[in-house]
Amino acid sequence: MQDWLKDHPYDIKLLKNPSENAQKSVIQANPMNIEDIQNPTKDVQLLAVQTDLKALKYIKNPDDEVVTYVLSKNSDLIRMVKSPTLEQQLFAVRIDGSSIAFLPAANLDVQKAALDQSLESLAYILSPDDTMVEYALRKDFNAISYLPSPKTSYQRMALREAQKHLNKADFKKYVADNGLRFDVDVTQEFL
Repeated sequence: MQDWLKDHPYDIKLLKNPSENAQKSVIQANPMNIEDIQNPTKDVQLLAVQTDLKALKYIKNPDDEVVTYVLSKNSDLIRMVKSPTLEQQLFAVRIDGSSIAFLPAANLDVQKAALDQSLESLAYILSPDDTMVEYALRKDFNAISYLPSPKTSYQRMALREAQKHLNKADFKKYVADNGLRFDVDVTQEFL
């Protein structure tokens, strides 16, 4: 049976409850064949993703351990998880904060974890919450550079934070060097 499946892997979907060995032989032929296996075992799922991480996309209900394995190798593959759990989202962004780009509905905990991993993650949050932008700016006023069109309130906050941390001469230099990030009327308030 297994030899036959090696030559005809797609026929596995015709079998009601294929043995784990039969499932493995089909996966060894092509890990994407996991799509044709109803209820593959965790070991078969792991074999598929260990052979090709992108096989995750074809697993209907991946085991948490399988998802964790894939994310530990490439956290951006969170995009292949149909409905990632909060734990899976946090795991991904703690590895690489930019993975938040694939989580359009990331809650505040996930946004904060991404920012804790890297402030550059601010650029990848599709709709950053105001509290998260403020959090990033308090950590480093230069985080303003990760916002494509920062609101006036964010500009003011970045300049207030810069004023707290820089002496007067360095602050003026900072404003001059980063003038394009700030509206002219906002910078005038601080000079």
